[in-house]
Amino acid sequence: MSSNQESNNFTTSTFRRMSESLRQAGPYIGAVYVQAGAIIFLGGIGYFIDKWRESFPLWFMIGVACGIVVGLYEMAKVIWRDR
Repeated sequence: MSSNQESNNFTTSTFRRMSESLRQAGPYIGAVYVQAGAIIFLGGIGYFIDKWRESFPLWFMIGVACGIVVGLYEMAKVIWRDR
């Protein structure tokens, strides 16, 4: 077997393992994005309600807390689905 063939086999097997790892991690990565998006989105809504009602940081904190709850719920769904 030539050095070039060994290099190609190593590269191919490395890419296959990396691809499989990313495929398995996909749902968890998606849940993290949902959590970040929920915190930013609901916190932003709370911020604009506070700006409108001049009650900062009440609704902002409520929005961030709701975002955290939604994000944790989505993460729990992914984790419990795998069991």
